[in-house]
Amino acid sequence: MTIFGGRTGLLPTGVDTDQDWINDNIELDLGGGAAGRDPRANARSPSAVLNQDGGEQLPYVFHGDWNPSPFPPKIQWVDMFETADYAFWAPAYETLYPWNTGLWWHRFRGDGPPEDPRDEWEHGVPIGGGEGISEIPMRAYSGRYCWGTDLGGNYPDNTTMELYSPFSTLEVPKWDPSNANDWFLVFREWLDLADANDYVKIELVRPVSDADILQRVPGPDRPVLTILGDRNNAANTDGKWRHVIVPLVLKEPDVYFRWVLHSDASGNAGGWYIDDVALIQAGEIAGRYLPDSGDVYLYGIDGTNVLQVTTPENNQYLFVDLFNGLPLPVGQYRLWTDGGSSDTATISWGGPWEVIVPDLAVKKFRLDIHRGLKATTDAMVVTWDAENGGVYEVYVCSPEDLTKPHPWQYKATVREGAYIDHEAADVHGRFYRVVRVQ
Repeated sequence: MTIFGGRTGLLPTGVDTDQDWINDNIELDLGGGAAGRDPRANARSPSAVLNQDGGEQLPYVFHGDWNPSPFPPKIQWVDMFETADYAFWAPAYETLYPWNTGLWWHRFRGDGPPEDPRDEWEHGVPIGGGEGISEIPMRAYSGRYCWGTDLGGNYPDNTTMELYSPFSTLEVPKWDPSNANDWFLVFREWLDLADANDYVKIELVRPVSDADILQRVPGPDRPVLTILGDRNNAANTDGKWRHVIVPLVLKEPDVYFRWVLHSDASGNAGGWYIDDVALIQAGEIAGRYLPDSGDVYLYGIDGTNVLQVTTPENNQYLFVDLFNGLPLPVGQYRLWTDGGSSDTATISWGGPWEVIVPDLAVKKFRLDIHRGLKATTDAMVVTWDAENGGVYEVYVCSPEDLTKPHPWQYKATVREGAYIDHEAADVHGRFYRVVRVQ
C-alpha cells in the first residue's frame, strides 16, 4: 500500500486515499474495516456515503463547531488554508481585524501601529528553495497555501510576532458527553531559526468577556498558558516539514491558540511556517517495561511493520511522539519488546483512549537444545515446557549477529513445546529464543 497508493483509484499515487492523515497501510494494519479503519472512507466528511454505516472511526474533532449563532462562531474543519484572504462574505482564513473571531489574525506584540512592519506573518504560497534547503519551503505541506513569517524572505530582527487561531473550544464533545479524553493540537511545521537567541512557542489565550473575545486577550483570572515552550535553532527541521503533536490537558470552552516568533537584535533566518492545523482527541498507550533494558515496539494487530518504537525511561514507555509520530487512532495494537514479552491493546471508539498495559516483564523458561539422534549433522531439536493452549514463536541468531541492534530472526510459530531446526546442520553455531505470544 505504501508503494502503490490508494485502493479506490481516486488517488492512484497517494498513500492516504481518504485524506484522513492515517496512511492506507496503517489502517489495514489496525484491522481494516472490522476495526473501524477503512481507507476508502473519510471520517473528516461525515456526510460521505461510505461513512453512513459508521464504518470509519477517527477521533479527529477539529477546531470546535461551526455555528455562527449564538455568538461567537467556532470553526469545525481542519485548517488547510486553501481559500483567499480578507473575504468578508465568503469562506476565508485571514482577517484584518481581531473581532472577526472565526478567522486567523496576527499582530506585533507591543505598542506599535496595527501595520507594524515587524509583524510578517503571511498567508499564501511560500517562495523557497525546496526540500533540503533549510530557509524557506518551496511549497505548503498540502495544497497551495500555508502561514509563514514572511513567505519570501527572512523574519526581521527585534520582533515578537503573534499568529492567532480562530476562536476554539476544548470542551467535552457535545455529541458524546461521556467522552472525557484528552485533546491534542496537531499541525505541520517548517522551522528555520538563526541562533539560540531566537525562539518560537505556542500559547493558549483564555478570554472571559465578549470584549476579551473580540480583542483576543486573556481574561483577568485566566492567564496565558504556554503549551509548547521556547524552541530555538536547535529545533530546526533542517529543510523539511515536521508533524507536531502537542498534548493538552484542559477541558475549557473558550480559547485561542497563539503561535509566537521572537527574534533578537541580530541574525535572522527563514522562520516558521505552519499548515494543516487541527484539534483532535486521540489515543495513548502507556505502561512499564521490566527490566530497564531494550526497546518497546508498536504494531497494528494485523501488521508486520513497526508503527512506532520507543526506549523506556525509568521503566516507563508512552506511545505518542511529539514530533515524528502520530497520536494513535481507533484500532487494535500489538506491543513487542527486545526482551521477548508482548501484549495487545485496543483503542475503541468513544474512549477511553488512554490505554494502560500491564507490566511487560520478561518471563523466562528453560530450553533444552540437542542434536538429533542419527548423526552429528542432523537437525537441532529445541524443546521446552509448553503450557496447554500456548502459542510460541521461535527466533534464531548467529554468533556474528548477536551484537547487532536487532539480531533475532523469526523462524516459526508453534503450538507445542518443540521445534526442529533443519537449517542448523549447515551452520557452525546458533542461539535460540522462544517467546510465548498467546
